[in-house]
Amino acid sequence: MLKLRLLTDGLLAMRLPTSRGGDRPDYYSSNSSDNLMPEGLCINSFSRACAMRKALQQFRATTTTTTTKSPPASSFSALATGAGLYEAPWKKPCLVQTSNVPTEPEEQGAGTAPAMLPSEPPAAAAAASPASTSQPRRPFLELPLLLTNCRVLDVMEGGYMEGLQEVLIQGRLIKEVRPMGQLAAEAAGAEGERVAPAVEVDCGGAVLMPGLCDAHVHCTAVTADLAGLMSLPESYVAMKSAHILAGMLARGFTTVRDAGGADFGLAQAVEEGLVLGPRILFTGHALSQTGGHGDFRGRGEEVCACGAALRGIGRVCDGDAEVRRAARDELRRGAHCIKVMASGGVASPTDRLTNTQFSEAEMTAIVEEATAAGTYVCAHAYKPSAIQRAVRCGVKSIEHGNYLDETTADCMSQRSVVLVPTLVTYHEIARRGVASGMPEELVAKVGDALEAGLRSLSIASKSGLSVCFGSDLLGDMHSAQALEFELRSRVLSSPAILRSATVTCAWLFGMQNSLGQVRPGYIADLLLLRPGLDPLADVAVLATPGGAAVAAVFKEGLLAKAPLLARAPAGAGCTAAANLDVKRVSSEAVDGDGCSSSVMMDGWADLNQRLLAP
Repeated sequence: MLKLRLLTDGLLAMRLPTSRGGDRPDYYSSNSSDNLMPEGLCINSFSRACAMRKALQQFRATTTTTTTKSPPASSFSALATGAGLYEAPWKKPCLVQTSNVPTEPEEQGAGTAPAMLPSEPPAAAAAASPASTSQPRRPFLELPLLLTNCRVLDVMEGGYMEGLQEVLIQGRLIKEVRPMGQLAAEAAGAEGERVAPAVEVDCGGAVLMPGLCDAHVHCTAVTADLAGLMSLPESYVAMKSAHILAGMLARGFTTVRDAGGADFGLAQAVEEGLVLGPRILFTGHALSQTGGHGDFRGRGEEVCACGAALRGIGRVCDGDAEVRRAARDELRRGAHCIKVMASGGVASPTDRLTNTQFSEAEMTAIVEEATAAGTYVCAHAYKPSAIQRAVRCGVKSIEHGNYLDETTADCMSQRSVVLVPTLVTYHEIARRGVASGMPEELVAKVGDALEAGLRSLSIASKSGLSVCFGSDLLGDMHSAQALEFELRSRVLSSPAILRSATVTCAWLFGMQNSLGQVRPGYIADLLLLRPGLDPLADVAVLATPGGAAVAAVFKEGLLAKAPLLARAPAGAGCTAAANLDVKRVSSEAVDGDGCSSSVMMDGWADLNQRLLAP
């Protein structure tokens, strides 16, 4: 049983719905309807909270740069460290741009200065109104969130922290993690006072773990026919991508690396809360030679393949000058890293899966451009010769690597190159056939790719190679993303798989000091699993369809997914709600697989507003 305690609401008990067939996932129940917007996501609440955060950050920045008189010493130190946020005493912060923050006096009488025009800075009004300057500034602090009775998963050690833990979240970050009863469950306010948590969640012994990472997704691949994708309107692609991203977040993925297709606009929309989904680190368009894996033109087509459109996942470039220009252009657009197609692939119509693509000189030039920009190159490659060439050229990660052998694995290990296998895509294409949306001649290219991928994963593990989690799904297959956990569990241990989806990805992303662990100072991307589930005993529980194993998702300290459950009886008090009849509540709960209920426990839906309420 999970319990949510609000400052004024008492305790409300929660019983999570059970999935069809128990905790073991039904791997073959997904269809196109699974890519509809999942229920349980806090879309409006999360979006408003992101907007409030942005407004408060802008207000703080404006206050810092425009205030002519320094606040009291104790207040100034809090402001400088970001511990507190100051607002004018005459008006609460509003969800508007900083330059439009109104500053009307609370009590405007005769002889009081008129309200400041929206274009005037707060300091100007303070200088114009002696009465207002005499009033002490009131601190504004994003209130803490306290999670109690957690079984905190330590992915680095491959075990749970001893005993139940308390986790205090302040703003975007984890502030404290301590055994129950030892946590000073308060945060320092602007004047040094202690601020009690706005919300307390009793996790009832459920597992609290870091948000999951997927190092190889295609958010904008709304169809498996990548050649046909180019004919779709960008507006349609963007809107459907929002649903794909929502599904990823519902399954517990809070950070993804898009390996071809997503751009700055989509990533920024997620950052601002306009689209609810995981944090996107995008590679932009993957670089491909003519006729390579990023060239989706048919044999009879003569059109531009320069990769200017959002809907395409690749761009064609040949020779030293062109590849350098293409790499620089993707970096200009904000690419997290550069992706190159170093071998053939499944979805491209004019190459073979085991082709070797790009010359070493071309790949070396691309690596040079990425290194100069302070980032790295990831390479799509299948067979040993293509992998070894890419490694010699200086790439940092190998995508897929299905035909990896021991010699190649040792070569990668010596140069600290990461492997990003993607098994589930071959599983789904082989299972669905043409129903996957991929043309029949391309389905045939999958062949033994899944079995080869499992062998390469085993080789990588024995060689001590760092392995990241990846899925690489397209179109309606996106709903099978978490099935990758079950496929990998055939050859790897649960702790190793959990590390691949957390700390190893964080290292690859260059975010090892902020992502992938439940530790103080890390970003508060957290998953609260259904009570009773143990991913260390069987990581495949995370593959439950629809993200049913994930009760709640916190992204940067804000509630992004709320539990689906039956509503507490009307008028139920603290004691009654805390002792709800489990069987009766269970009968009112919906089936977990469909995730079709819009009924949520009172209080969860407005949790974010309570954290940010002035």
